[in-house]
Amino acid sequence: MIGPKRSGKTTLAKAVCKRTNMSSIRFGNFVKFNGLEDADDETKVLALIQQLAKEIKPRVLIEDFP
Repeated sequence: MIGPKRSGKTTLAKAVCKRTNMSSIRFGNFVKFNGLEDADDETKVLALIQQLAKEIKPRVLIEDFP
């Protein structure tokens, strides 16, 4: 989903995830939670891939991914 700030993308994403049994990951929160703020992009993406490999649900919606 692409749109300007505060246009309802997150609200829509939450609704889609709820209706389709999909997980939602906010990339910015993922980076902060895992202490990757100072890491390079490759390290951040590899950490995300490792997290996705552990995900139980077959579909994942990623918000704020570069």
